[in-house]
Amino acid sequence: MWVHDFENEMSKHFDTPDEFIQSIGYFSAGVALANRVFVRSPKYIGTNLYLILCSPPGWFHKSSTISTSMEMLRQVIPPAEILPSNPSVEALARKIPAACQGDIGHGILIYDEFRAFLTHVRKEYAAPLATLVTEKLERGQPVVFSKTKDSGTEEFTIPGKFVFSFIASTTTPWLLENVKGSDISGGMMARFLLVEAHEQTRTFELPQPVDDQALQALATDLDRLKNNHHNTEFTFRPIAAKLYSKLYRDLKA
Repeated sequence: MWVHDFENEMSKHFDTPDEFIQSIGYFSAGVALANRVFVRSPKYIGTNLYLILCSPPGWFHKSSTISTSMEMLRQVIPPAEILPSNPSVEALARKIPAACQGDIGHGILIYDEFRAFLTHVRKEYAAPLATLVTEKLERGQPVVFSKTKDSGTEEFTIPGKFVFSFIASTTTPWLLENVKGSDISGGMMARFLLVEAHEQTRTFELPQPVDDQALQALATDLDRLKNNHHNTEFTFRPIAAKLYSKLYRDLKA
């Protein structure tokens, strides 16, 4: 299983908690397969994730593993899918067509700190980005924004079948203190998978450099998975459906 191989390799070089390494592995696989494979339950569900890694303040080295996974992903996905941080909606609307084939596309938003994203979207000119992130976790209707200028009104359309992947890290105390009720009631935070770790799994005082050949092997295997299963519909195995059903019921309880 590719995620298992990713976890084994990253744990040789990073003392990032195992929960984070595994989550970054699933995120990376989801990025490579996003808008390329899917399940229907009842409508289209892709593999893209909105992931926030939460930990107490300290040396948890979340960003190091994220940046290494992105180095690997750059060998698998088109450069146009890696989007700028802190963009305006207009800037994204100009970048997104290059990440699409027709009206189907995918792009990644990456933030070392989730606070940078929240600070950005709370600025008046960037507020529509929060709406866009809320809307584009999954396929849906095209999202249209307009901006009034002296020369008239300019419209920007994000294709209906375009989706984001999103990854960021933060400290748990900061998140609890700074997420507003409107962030939750507006539906944005409900899109995010929050993974929390409380302690490091291992400690490396002088970690070994990442093996470039091993990283290339991970990229090659992931690229093969992407190409072999392009435009494939998957179904849940009975045991997977049972586990998901239990998790869903527990979360609602």
